[in-house]
Amino acid sequence: MALKDDDMDVLERKYSMYILLAVSEHPMSTKTEIMRLQQQNERTKFNRINELIALGLIEYARSENYSRERIVLSKDGEELVRIIKKARTVLRRVQRKAEDSDE
Repeated sequence: MALKDDDMDVLERKYSMYILLAVSEHPMSTKTEIMRLQQQNERTKFNRINELIALGLIEYARSENYSRERIVLSKDGEELVRIIKKARTVLRRVQRKAEDSDE
């Protein structure tokens, strides 16, 4: 199966993976809370959150306990985060090996 040029575009966009990981670590947060975890480029993060919602990777949580809308990962978002975390583990291992061979 060949990848199209835009198959990975959503993950390559600034803050996409960061937001998915942040929502994973801080479920039931508001968009604003996720955007403000790091104090830079809030507008870009806002746009990215909306794009990830539109794609179905993030969804609004259903709860009567909160007056403001909260967001969580969808099932597809959870699956993607597991893959991102696995890739992170592999990259860290490879980097350690490279650093050890430099010594």
